[in-house]
Formats: sequence, C-alpha cells, structure tokens
Amino acid sequence: MSSLNRLMCTSTDPEKFATFFYGLYDDGERTLTYVNAGHPAPVIVRDGAGKGRAAFERLPSTGMVLGILPDTRYTANTVQLAPGDTLLIFSDGVTEAESPAGDLFEEERLLETICNLADQDETTLSRRLDEKLAAFVANAPQTDDITTIVARIG
Repeated sequence: MSSLNRLMCTSTDPEKFATFFYGLYDDGERTLTYVNAGHPAPVIVRDGAGKGRAAFERLPSTGMVLGILPDTRYTANTVQLAPGDTLLIFSDGVTEAESPAGDLFEEERLLETICNLADQDETTLSRRLDEKLAAFVANAPQTDDITTIVARIG
C-alpha cells in the first residue's frame, strides 16, 4: 500500500486522491486480512447475531487515502469470520446516491437494507439491494459510480 501510495503521489495531480480497500481471505482459517485507505468502511453482517435482526461490524480505515502524503504508512487488520457471515464492500456512490428529491441513500439505509436481507443468499441479497437502490434513485441522474461486492462465508 505504501508503494501504491507513493506511485499515486508522483503520478497524479496534487489535488487528486483515491480511496482503496484490499483484502485477502484465508478460507482455511476463515480470516480476512485487509488494508483500508480511506474507503467507506466495508461491513460484515454477522449470521444470526440478532435473532431476527442481524448484527454488523464495520471494517474501518487503517490509513489515509492514497495520493496525499508520499510517506504514509498503512497497517493491516485481521478479522475472524464465521460460516454464514456476509461481507459487503461498497463505493461511496452507493451511500451518496440521490433520490429525485435530493435525499441521499446514506449508510443507515444501506445497513438497514442489508440487515433485513441477511437471511437471503448472496446473489438474492445483491439483487435486492440493487433493486432497493434503483427504486430510491428512480430517474435521478447518477453522479458517481455505484459499486457493491457481496460475499458469503461458507
């Protein structure tokens, strides 16, 4: 990450930066080791944690955005996962998506949607999240990328 950050600092305009999330999943240990450079905090929805309502855990930043300070150091965190847990990684374009009235989708609505759908398989969960977001924005113009990754731990 430090090398990528230095490259960003030397090859882009000083006012440009990027958020970045990188994770390595170890299936045998069921661990996710990650670095989060200012990206919106991915969410782990814990399977069955709330008896009818899933609990969630955020994966916070472990360093600042890329491209600002060339000597920035990044740390890696490791989180233990369990069968049935769901990992949701999303761009800020999801939480900043606007309705025709100018309201934002926001993280609270995203987390509520994900927790309410936690019992669905990852394909259905992803599709239902896309549908909820599409209904929210309706015909409002898209102003940023809208990207989600949904992964279920087996």
